[in-house]
Amino acid sequence: MGIDLYKFENLSSWLDEKGFPDIKQEKQDLIVRDVTKEAVEKGHIEFLEDGIYWVENRRRIKGFVYISHAYVYFKGRGPKFPKFHITRCETIDEFLNDNRFDLRYKFSNKESVDIIDRTYKREYSGMKLTLCMNCQKIAGYGNIDTSNFIRRFA
Repeated sequence: MGIDLYKFENLSSWLDEKGFPDIKQEKQDLIVRDVTKEAVEKGHIEFLEDGIYWVENRRRIKGFVYISHAYVYFKGRGPKFPKFHITRCETIDEFLNDNRFDLRYKFSNKESVDIIDRTYKREYSGMKLTLCMNCQKIAGYGNIDTSNFIRRFA
C-alpha cells in the first residue's frame, strides 16, 4: 500500500518513521549588541562568507553592523545617516584593524534601528539604513535598506 504524499496528510509521521529531524521554525530574538573589542575577541561576532552573525548561547543570529552614534549633521551639511554592513567589507576591516572600538558600532537583526546624532545629541528612532557601497559590491544585493535585508536574507 503506497502513501499519497501529495495530500501531505501523513507526511509528518512518514518523515518521523524515516528518521528525519523535526524542524520547527524558531522565532528569532530581535537584538542590538555593542560591537566591542571584547565581543570580537570572545567570538560573539563572526564574519562568514554568507554574512555577519552574532553568536550567543550557542546560537548564531544573522544580522548587520552599523554606527549607532553618527555625525548626522556635520560641518553644516546634513542630514546624512550611516550605512549598514553585511560583509567584512573594506570599511569594517578598517574599523577592526584600527581598533576603533568606541561603542559606536552595533550589531542588530532588527528592521529599523535608533541613531544618535553626535553633533546635536538628537535621537532618530526607527531608522531604515541603506546598505554600504562596498557591501553592495561584495554581496551583489544592490541598494537595499535594513528592513528589506532582514525580511529577505536574515
